[in-house]
Amino acid sequence: EAIATAGTREVVAIGLSVQGEAVMPVDKNGRALRPAILGMDSRTGEQNAWLCERFGAEHLFERTGMPVHTVNTLPKLLWLKQYEPEVWSRAERFLLYEDFLIQKMTGQAVISRCLASRTQLYDIP
Repeated sequence: EAIATAGTREVVAIGLSVQGEAVMPVDKNGRALRPAILGMDSRTGEQNAWLCERFGAEHLFERTGMPVHTVNTLPKLLWLKQYEPEVWSRAERFLLYEDFLIQKMTGQAVISRCLASRTQLYDIP
């Protein structure tokens, strides 16, 4: 719609404003397999407890730059794997909102370093 209403003017940029840590599993065609799990969703207490027990909260912070928290992507992925294994097995990849929209617009699955650093999956040795 925006491009159609722009008339003959060339579109040089599109800005996105999204809620960061919402994670969405998508299939090989980039279609969402379920609604996104929002960043504010707090269902991952069990997964965070496991992460702390397995790796230690301090080690995780030193390694990823993120404290153990329900907002992070990592415990949401662990939750999906545990409680929705059928979705997990069908997922080609997991995208955050921004990534999902960029893939829809460009056909490319990418993530910004800024957003990647907030997933608890970013290695900062």
